[in-house]
Amino acid sequence: MWNVTNENGTICILAYMAVSMEITYTTEANTSAIASGYCSELGSEITLSFDNDRFSLTLLFEGQLSPDDTSFELSKITLNYLETLEIFPDSAMPHVTHHVVDGNLSPHTLSAEFGKSYKCNSGQEIVLDYEGRDHVLMISTIQVQPFEVHDDKFSDANLCPAETTTAQSTKVSTPTTEGKTEIPYVPPTGPPIEGEWYVLKAGKKCFILKSALQFNISYVSSPNFYSAWRLVNVPDTAIASGYCSELGSEITLSFDNDRFSLTLLFEGQLSPEDTSFELSKITLNYLETLEIFPDSAMPNVPHHVVDGNLSPHTLSAEFGKSYKCNSGQGIVLDYEGRDHVLMISTIQVQPFEVHDDKFSDAYQCPGHSPPKVNSSNPVVIAVVVVSVGLILVAIPVVYICRKKRLCRGLAKHVQAMPTQGPAGFTALVNPPGDARPLVSMVEDD
Repeated sequence: MWNVTNENGTICILAYMAVSMEITYTTEANTSAIASGYCSELGSEITLSFDNDRFSLTLLFEGQLSPDDTSFELSKITLNYLETLEIFPDSAMPHVTHHVVDGNLSPHTLSAEFGKSYKCNSGQEIVLDYEGRDHVLMISTIQVQPFEVHDDKFSDANLCPAETTTAQSTKVSTPTTEGKTEIPYVPPTGPPIEGEWYVLKAGKKCFILKSALQFNISYVSSPNFYSAWRLVNVPDTAIASGYCSELGSEITLSFDNDRFSLTLLFEGQLSPEDTSFELSKITLNYLETLEIFPDSAMPNVPHHVVDGNLSPHTLSAEFGKSYKCNSGQGIVLDYEGRDHVLMISTIQVQPFEVHDDKFSDAYQCPGHSPPKVNSSNPVVIAVVVVSVGLILVAIPVVYICRKKRLCRGLAKHVQAMPTQGPAGFTALVNPPGDARPLVSMVEDD
């Protein structure tokens, strides 16, 4: 526990927390850190210095005192440190001093009402981006009161939202106050089930989506802080919401009692040169619960993943048509050093110009259907004859390989056995030290 006193010797900031900073390696701040800072009516700051002053973490809290708002929040984080070889082994920049400042935090970060403290025992993380490297401030537990401290102790606490969510996650099939039912999470045992969702406008469908969707999400597992992966299916019972406009339509699929939501934004062009639409942004919000992410090192941390930098013509078709694809596709969303792979087994989507509540004619993605063969074409006949000949030659060769064991070298190429994912995907087991899964998209036989 740390505190800051004012000029009268009275405690004006109290802070009790367990904090670590993940930069390239993880270093833990402990209670031997030295606290300093200041207090004022609408701004209070605390600095924790440790490792012989080679590390210091500063938290600035600012408040509002108006008829409409009487709250405070964390407004700026400053991290100063020396990149020593003791903490950063084999560093390419030894003894370089870093000054990291983030004053663009999300609204209401560590926020509470004046006269109260803020308290959270669920893991939280704040990413500070600096010169191409990430600094993740991981807060395991925290209680902080930067204003109106009385009798040298914390006032009543405002609990973080995750505390309420954690309590709800232990319920199983119990009606809530809103009449909803808590549905326990069931890990997927197979590929996702295809669902069909739509958005209404003036009582008619303006956006239709039919798809089988699955996420493969990496996370940090405790106690050894190794990387693990988790498959999450988007169930066919997900709740759809969204909107439709002339050049922008959006659909959100919410599930797991609103702890997961996937949002797809489609945007279109209506010009003489271009009358098409495409997927322009993917947003994934989820809570890292232990039910879905076993042994998570950051349980109950909310994540907000946005990717608005997709490849051109992603899920693209002409206005007045739908987009359809039954071949597996994968979209990787990179977020704070962890991967989120959206795996689309099958999809048909029409975000614009829906008529009679049904899909229009579809644009088929490349690889959706086998090409039609004209049997009267002599070139095609020649290719078929040559192919059959090669197969007839290959069969005895394979037989000899197996009987005589003359093809031992082939074994080197089949050491990584594939594990079958959703339809259309084959994921190879990662070799040691590989940070990303090797995912290939193949058509079902």
